[in-house]
Amino acid sequence: MAKGRTGQEVPVDGGPHFYNVKEAALMLRVSEQTLHRAIDADEFPAIRIRNRKIIPAVAIDEMVEAARAGNKAIDPADWVAPKVG
Repeated sequence: MAKGRTGQEVPVDGGPHFYNVKEAALMLRVSEQTLHRAIDADEFPAIRIRNRKIIPAVAIDEMVEAARAGNKAIDPADWVAPKVG
């Protein structure tokens, strides 16, 4: 890990930092439409840039690790920041 501009740690291992919806859906073995709906309902973490949605690789990594460590299903909505305002 290295420090980014904002002081937060960012991965430097050369792996992807983001996945598009198709890539993430394939990894999670769900349909693209299911993942789009979850993102639109604020039930799955993503970054929206105009009409494009990208999923931070670290969010998927953390969800997998939490499921593995807890040996139970997790709720991806727990990784979505609450809306302010």
